[in-house]
Amino acid sequence: MKCVLLLLLMSSSCLCHPRPLLGGFDKMEACSDLQVLVDSLESNFAVSVSGVCNMAVPSAECVPAAVEEVIRNCLEQDGIKIDEHCFPDSISEEDSRCICGGLLEFIKMIHAVDDLLCATHDKRDSKLFFPWSSVTATLPGDVELHPVILLPGDGGSRIQAKLDDPSKDPFLCTKVTNDFYDIWVNIEQLSLGIECWKQNMALVYDPVTRTTSDIQGVTTRIPGTPPAGTTVDIEWLDPSDIWKDETVYYAKMVEKLTALGYKTGVNLHGAPYDWRRAANEQEQYFIELRNLIQNTYEKNGNTPVIMIAHSMGCTMSLYFLTQQTQAWKDKYVKSLITLAGPWGGSAKSLEIFAVGTDLSDKINNIPILSEVLMDATRFVERTNPSLAWMMPTSQIWSSDPLVKTPSMDYTAANIGDFFKLLGVPNMAMMYENTRGLTASLQSPGVEAHCLYGSAVPTTEQLVYSWDPQSSDQAPVFRYGSGDGTVNEKRLKGCQDWAGVTTQEFPGQTHMEMVTGDTVTNYVANLVNDLNQQPM
Repeated sequence: MKCVLLLLLMSSSCLCHPRPLLGGFDKMEACSDLQVLVDSLESNFAVSVSGVCNMAVPSAECVPAAVEEVIRNCLEQDGIKIDEHCFPDSISEEDSRCICGGLLEFIKMIHAVDDLLCATHDKRDSKLFFPWSSVTATLPGDVELHPVILLPGDGGSRIQAKLDDPSKDPFLCTKVTNDFYDIWVNIEQLSLGIECWKQNMALVYDPVTRTTSDIQGVTTRIPGTPPAGTTVDIEWLDPSDIWKDETVYYAKMVEKLTALGYKTGVNLHGAPYDWRRAANEQEQYFIELRNLIQNTYEKNGNTPVIMIAHSMGCTMSLYFLTQQTQAWKDKYVKSLITLAGPWGGSAKSLEIFAVGTDLSDKINNIPILSEVLMDATRFVERTNPSLAWMMPTSQIWSSDPLVKTPSMDYTAANIGDFFKLLGVPNMAMMYENTRGLTASLQSPGVEAHCLYGSAVPTTEQLVYSWDPQSSDQAPVFRYGSGDGTVNEKRLKGCQDWAGVTTQEFPGQTHMEMVTGDTVTNYVANLVNDLNQQPM
């Protein structure tokens, strides 16, 4: 059994049986062992969906002694892999929060050891963390990496649910669960349990408070949301082995950034959120996002962060940044990189409101009839304030007719009447609540790079040759240029920001802006260039 390299940094005893470091020390073998150890820790404790600490927050409170004891007790005979069944039995439920926090901090430290002693000079993160102190050591001669925070778009964060309503309909649906389970994305639910899925995913709107809540008997949570800030929860929408490859999201971006020397959980974080809600219901999320940015800045040698956002994450970032003081932004944020920002809304939102979506832009090969899926997604989306927020706004769309019917044309100015016409007055109220959140497209106040696709047919108008309320028949869609989701004119809504750099990618779809090689390579090169600039 090997002690690998931890002895070099830890003042206490080695986790495993030490082997002499003087004479004949096999660095390559030890580095390999170290990687096995950290992979085992992460997969069993931290970042995996089933990991017992995947919702915990890094904390130095229980490091190093308590965590060392837990890990030592859970090591298998080879001394470098973790027994996945050991951890829950090693500590009490009361102590688990502290120990989990310590484990996450401990994993960060091991990453730093690996970075210092095993990585090549050009791949190091150039920072070394001692979780139980405030020391941050910078490796001389290395380039300081600006930490990166990834913000997902609409549908880009996983959602978990816990059920507790024995009287709930439909009859065949599970009514009570002992723990949280994945509800978005859950391909099994979207195919075999679609009726149950749509009931549990829907929100309830209160016209008095003008806020939403989960439906009775359902509690939801967002895995990986700040302060946890994990990337695994936005790399794949369904991380199960069967559907992982069909639901790729930020995975390629993470891969490209780690090739530059970034380490997930150290200087590369995700910031998922409940995408069903608009920015006006995200107060706690924005508090935690601010804390994540500040903590990441401090733990990386007081280095300002780069925010990378996709789709609705762009408008979430814009709203967040316009709420911060300029002094705060100057200190903590290096740059904002937006991918396919729906500035001023999109006519695609009207299409989803009218007929739903088969999710083919996000998920490949869902085993269910598209008509059934579209009906279910329409039901859910009509309860989401985020859909209202993504509707076209009058500041950008002016008097353009968005919906044409035999009796009336609807523009952004009177689109609420169309929602009422189709029997969804709550959507009209949610539109009133959200349309002014980012409609002015105020400059974010930081260096900005605005990237967008073009030359892809994109819905720009709905045309009914009959009264919409008299039939469920789908309208005719008229198309213009865009990225398949957001219209080109609206993608360019960032052009008036002070000092913004824009880049158009003809032929790139909305999802390819975050999943394809063309844009992710561009972003990786851009991040690399930003890291070369003087601090």
